[in-house]
Amino acid sequence: MKELLQSENIQIKIKADEKALKCFKELHGLHIQKGPDDLIISAQDCNLNFRTTFEPGPGVSQNIHCIIAGEPVVLLEMDLTSKDWRAFADRLTARNNARIMYEATKKDIEKILHEQRTTSEKTRLEFEKSGDPKIIIDYVKRDFTGETIKEPWVAEVLASWKRDKNNDLISKMFFPKGRAETPYSELLENLIFVDRIDQYRAEQGTLKSAILTEMRRVADGEVDFQEFDRLKSQYERFKKIPTICRAIEGPGHYEMILYATKITLGEQPIGRATMKYKFPKK
Repeated sequence: MKELLQSENIQIKIKADEKALKCFKELHGLHIQKGPDDLIISAQDCNLNFRTTFEPGPGVSQNIHCIIAGEPVVLLEMDLTSKDWRAFADRLTARNNARIMYEATKKDIEKILHEQRTTSEKTRLEFEKSGDPKIIIDYVKRDFTGETIKEPWVAEVLASWKRDKNNDLISKMFFPKGRAETPYSELLENLIFVDRIDQYRAEQGTLKSAILTEMRRVADGEVDFQEFDRLKSQYERFKKIPTICRAIEGPGHYEMILYATKITLGEQPIGRATMKYKFPKK
């Protein structure tokens, strides 16, 4: 049980007679070899290996399920104590959920990396065609992580500006020291405004009452009803602001940076933060 609970790969070997072996040979040609586990069909002079994913069956029966050649298969009734079976089933479920999350996250990151590379190449070609320094300055300043300045073609342009002593262009590439206001400061304020309205709405039940509460807060208790439509439009517009993501690919890992991620307690928003997480490629 100790090995079973710690292993990422489960192997189950089933003995088969000639008739069953023939059936499994036909399935073997149709099967897609994918998954962390191995189902081994063993006969006297032949072993067939099916790469698949084992998962516990529903209820209290100790059945192992998997997919063979696109079809669901119930493998066997395991002979474990109820305590050991529950521990094994929970471990298997947790492992499978983690794999699903990993594949989904990896797919998202690879999509973001593709979008970043496409934007970078498009900007590079536009800059080389026009020579307008504003193109590269705006490109660098749009990135809240500072990663764009590490791109080879951007670093090369920056180095050429240093050689030519174009210090005015270099200074425009960075926000002034000690200045907290950036394009993302305004964005963050807009998102916090949305969170505040959502919180009022959760407490009071309607969007109308939530916006009226915001109006009273801003005007120290007085309500200017001409402002209502403007604030409602502002809320609906800001609510569509997506989380800004930046993906970084290292030699053996991916890193994801999410700007102004919403932190919630249950359904209630309690703050905004920049979140970073890193995980290995394998």
